[in-house]
Order: sequence, then C-alpha cells, then structure tokens
Amino acid sequence: MLETTVKYDAIYGQKAEVAYDMTKISMAEFRKLKDLEKLYNTGVNVEEKTLDIKVSAFAMYTAYATKTTISHDFDIVRVKTRVKVGAGTLYKYSTQAEYVEAAIPGHEGHYHHGSGHADTHGYSGNAGGGIIWAD
Repeated sequence: MLETTVKYDAIYGQKAEVAYDMTKISMAEFRKLKDLEKLYNTGVNVEEKTLDIKVSAFAMYTAYATKTTISHDFDIVRVKTRVKVGAGTLYKYSTQAEYVEAAIPGHEGHYHHGSGHADTHGYSGNAGGGIIWAD
C-alpha cells in the first residue's frame, strides 16, 4: 500500500450581497437590515487541508478537490405592507476532496483493491503501490 497525503485548498463559508431601495425605507430601517445582513455574512475562508490516501499495489490514482458554490436569490419584503424594499443573493461555498484508483492497464490480474499483493504466488501484503495519473 502507498500511504500518503495530498494537500488542497478548502474554501467554505457564506456571504450575502444585498441592494436596498432607499426610496422605500428609512435610515433606521436600513441600519436594522444591515445588522441582520451581518448574520448571514459568516465570511469566506480558505484553509489548507490534507487528504489521507491509501493506494493499492498495481494501481494508478488521482486526487482532486471539488469546490462548490451555491447561490440563493431573495427579496426583502416588508411584511405588513408587502412592499419589496430590497433584494440580494446569498452565496454558500464548500469543498470536497476525494481520490480514486484503478488497476494499471495490463496489471488487472495483479490488482486487488484495498491491499498490497493479492495474487496466488507470494501472499505478501508488501507489494508497494501507486502510479499517479498525469493531468
């Protein structure tokens, strides 16, 4: 087994981008809405993380991080009068890291997922492992 780690940048958090119709709200309402907006702005963080991987013998592998952004559009409506006083978008960020492996072409008979050497001659768990797929 090849045991190693892969470093990647993980992005996570959320932020809100809001526009207000200042012709329909007072400055006091605007301040209250800005305070409420702060609750949704947790910040967008980037952190270096590591993914621990174990690659079987006679395997090629690749590791990757998938960064996802989800956006939600919304309106700000005064409840009593049903008047729209603003609108915005909430962005949520997340990252998922994974790796995959497969038998090296021509070595399918020797490859056994999750272990070192798995053929009938040798019975050894120490057969090395891992050839990386190029980009």
